[in-house]
Amino acid sequence: MSSSKKIIKNFLLLTLLTLPIDQGTKEFARAEFLIHEDLTDTTIYQGKRENILAQEFGAEWVTVNLTYVRNHGASWGVMKDLSESLRRPVLIIIGIFLGMGCFWAAEKLQRAGMQKGAATLALLLAGAVGNFVDRVRLGYVVDFVTVRGRIVGRSWSLPAFNVADIIIVTSLFCLIYIIISSRDQKIN
Repeated sequence: MSSSKKIIKNFLLLTLLTLPIDQGTKEFARAEFLIHEDLTDTTIYQGKRENILAQEFGAEWVTVNLTYVRNHGASWGVMKDLSESLRRPVLIIIGIFLGMGCFWAAEKLQRAGMQKGAATLALLLAGAVGNFVDRVRLGYVVDFVTVRGRIVGRSWSLPAFNVADIIIVTSLFCLIYIIISSRDQKIN
C-alpha cells in the first residue's frame, strides 16, 4: 500500500473513532449546560457551570468545571473580533490548508520510515476535524471544560477546551517526543 493511501486510511479510521466522541460530548454540553441562546445572534448565549473537581493543597488549589462556551475565533479566541462574514471563511480556508499541510508532513514522515510520527499526525488531523465540523456547521467551536488554579501564589486558567482539543494537544506532544527521540537515536 502506498504511503499516501496508508495515511488516508489511518486518518479515516481515527476520524471514525474520535469524531463521534467529540461531537457527542459537545452535544451533551449543549444539552446540559446551555441555559439560553439568542437564535439570531450566536454570540449571545448563557451557560451554567458545574464544578467536577475542586482540590486544595493549602494555599494552592485547582478546579475543573464543565460548562458551555462558544469559541467564535481560532485557538484561544484568536480572530474572534473579525466580522462573521470574514472570520468564518478565513478560518475554514486556514483549516483546509493546515489539513493539507498535515497530510504532506505525514507522507514525508511515512516515507522517512517514521510510521509513528505519520500516525500521530493522522490522529492530530482527526482531532482537528471535530473542531472543523463545528466551525462549518455552527460558525463557532463548542468548548466545555475549564481548568483554573493557583500555584505558588499565582492564579492561572487554561482556555476552555473540548475532546478535539485534547486529541490535538496530546498528538502534538507525542509528535514532538517521537521526533526528538528519533533524532537522539540517530545521534547515538
